[in-house]
Amino acid sequence: MSNKPQPSVQSFLICREIFQDTKTNANLLVSPFCRLNLPVFPATLPVSLYIQLTGGRGTYHFGIQLHDSEGRALADVLTPKEEALTDPVAYAQLTWRDMRLKFPRPGHYSLVVFADREEIGRHSLDVSLTIRK
Repeated sequence: MSNKPQPSVQSFLICREIFQDTKTNANLLVSPFCRLNLPVFPATLPVSLYIQLTGGRGTYHFGIQLHDSEGRALADVLTPKEEALTDPVAYAQLTWRDMRLKFPRPGHYSLVVFADREEIGRHSLDVSLTIRK
């Protein structure tokens, strides 16, 4: 176990896309969501993640997992990302763009973010079947 402080998640958003403004480096989040209606299952959906952190100091390996309603990890969504956090009172931003999430069936899911293999935050996501009339 490391002596460095674990970062704290202040914001965790799932969105359709994230763009970065070339003049300001600001992230532009397109269509954040926490509920999906999909026409068929299994379904694969392209998404992007925006996570804002504070309280960390040092280099961390960040990773994301998709969990089902029983808490089982369905898959590591991405390879871990290494990020250095230098100021524990400043906000740091992590973004993952153009990920592909696979949902085997309708239900309740969670995206879980880890820092050095310890969970630091989660985002709930309800996925349902679109009823065609």
